[in-house]
Amino acid sequence: MEEAAAGAGEEEVYCAVGKEQWNWKANLRWVLANFPGRRLVLAHVHRPPHRINMMGAWVPVSQVGAAMVAACRKWEEDEASEALDQLLRICKAHRV
Repeated sequence: MEEAAAGAGEEEVYCAVGKEQWNWKANLRWVLANFPGRRLVLAHVHRPPHRINMMGAWVPVSQVGAAMVAACRKWEEDEASEALDQLLRICKAHRV
């Protein structure tokens, strides 16, 4: 289905991205430089943490209060959202 939507002759290039910029920025720039004009499909997987860092110690979420877990997950979502916003800015700069 997606191949038909992509158009005839247009190949898709997949690029995995994460929340850590240093991890995906170079990969994205390489893909944009080496596959110009191709349809770019970005894959970002967010897994909620099973442990939370509290004052230097990693504590299982089952041992932390619901409010703390919610606050940490909100912070993680905000970080991922900021990373995806930067990703979109890079793609727009390359007119993708």
